Amino acid sequence: LTMSASGTATNPARLLGYSTARGDGGRPTLTTTSAISILILSGSSQLVDGFIIDGQSTAGQVYGVFANTGSATLRNIKVLNTSQGGGQPIRVDAADSIVESCEVTNALAGTALLASVRSVTIRACYIHDTTGTGIAGTGVGIDIVGCVLANCSGASGDAISLTGAAGHHVSGCTIYNSGRDGIRATGAWRRRGSSSLRQLN
Repeated sequence: LTMSASGTATNPARLLGYSTARGDGGRPTLTTTSAISILILSGSSQLVDGFIIDGQSTAGQVYGVFANTGSATLRNIKVLNTSQGGGQPIRVDAADSIVESCEVTNALAGTALLASVRSVTIRACYIHDTTGTGIAGTGVGIDIVGCVLANCSGASGDAISLTGAAGHHVSGCTIYNSGRDGIRATGAWRRRGSSSLRQLN
């Protein structure tokens, strides 16, 4: 499924999930049995809210949500059973984007949530029971706030990996039972503001 419509900063293009009526809190499920990107955001200023995306442990490179243009907002999305062949459950290549209240579980390899560009905010997300890294920030100015990362397993399983140039912010997160490091920062970065970071081993 490709969402190509574009909106504006004040009126984004919207893709909203529901059961029988808009706003009922239901989340429809998108699935695949092929190595594809299940949901691609190719427009700008887009909002996606309220979906379950199930890769069904399909062999090959499966992406759950792939936002590859500017200013995407992903909210209340659960992605599971993906990335066996190297794709990411959630990949953000769109600058000035927000990922909030999303969940990733049973990512079978690689990185559960990848932010590869500048100014991406990841807020109140739950990444758990995955094989590999939980959240990877390879851009500039990645904000990770109020997230829970648990059981990111494997020899290179870091809960949070920061390799971008600078300006990253991590606060208010709970990290538990990482395969390697809770936070692995290999680029030039700084932690801004108050830090209530907890790492539980």
